[in-house]
Amino acid sequence: MQALRLALLSAVLLAAATADAKPYMNLDDQDSDEPATTKVATAAKPVDKGWPFRLEGGIGIRWGSFLINNVDAKDTVKQIHLDGGARFFNQRIFVYGQYAIQSMQIPLDELAARAGTPVAIGNGRGLMHRLAAHGRYSFARAGEKDGGMDLFADAGLGVQHIRWDAGGAWTRPDVQLALGVSGFGVGDTQHGGMSIAMVLTLAPRNDVEGAGRACGGPCDYATEPTGVDRSFMFDVTLMFGK
Repeated sequence: MQALRLALLSAVLLAAATADAKPYMNLDDQDSDEPATTKVATAAKPVDKGWPFRLEGGIGIRWGSFLINNVDAKDTVKQIHLDGGARFFNQRIFVYGQYAIQSMQIPLDELAARAGTPVAIGNGRGLMHRLAAHGRYSFARAGEKDGGMDLFADAGLGVQHIRWDAGGAWTRPDVQLALGVSGFGVGDTQHGGMSIAMVLTLAPRNDVEGAGRACGGPCDYATEPTGVDRSFMFDVTLMFGK
């Protein structure tokens, strides 16, 4: 009976000691003045490391000179384009796809001169669709973590599909190069801004095959005509993403 009483008393004392014990503390933290309970709560809090990339879209307009077989296709607003992609490596590299649409018109006197007869159908109007893959690198940046300005170089490979209202279609590849500047603001989950750029588009002509040497202007000697259309356009794009 005496042994049973001693066992019960030992159990009560052990339970009381366990209730007053402090939570577990790492030995490395014993010298800290911060309570152990605070350290446990801090360690349990998840750390937000952020995404390794940011999604971005854009909508822009372009105007300037757009050549079709070395003839400037007249229109007020040349192109409207939509962009979509992702930014990597601290948002310095932007990889994206682009769709552009453009209404154009070849002057009737140019059409008549090239055809050799007066134009009987249509007014030289057409619609161009362009699909392309682009890459952009911001080689200089000024600003803070939440915003600033970039200087960038851009290059893309695309395909133009032109459908003329009076009949006929033409598909040709192109190469696009650009230099520009962008201003942006960056939040925790969203960002936005605007860019302006000068864009050069190179695309093959289809009217010079078999052409002989000639002088297209004052010259020292005749050469074959250039086989590439060079179009220079000014671009303004609004950017947004998360």
